Amino acid sequence: MSVICGALTYGVLALLGVPYAGLIALFVGLADLIPLVGATLGAVVASLAAFTHSLTATSS
Repeated sequence: MSVICGALTYGVLALLGVPYAGLIALFVGLADLIPLVGATLGAVVASLAAFTHSLTATSS
């Protein structure tokens, strides 16, 4: 499940042109291993990274 989450995160971030998409996706995949809060933590980090890139990348 974490591998799928990381791969999808990488695909979306790479499509949006967010820098360091691979590193962020790796973090999201690893954070997804934490029960209950891991997916939320990963989503927050990915959203903040997209926000620092552009506002249109954040809204997707």
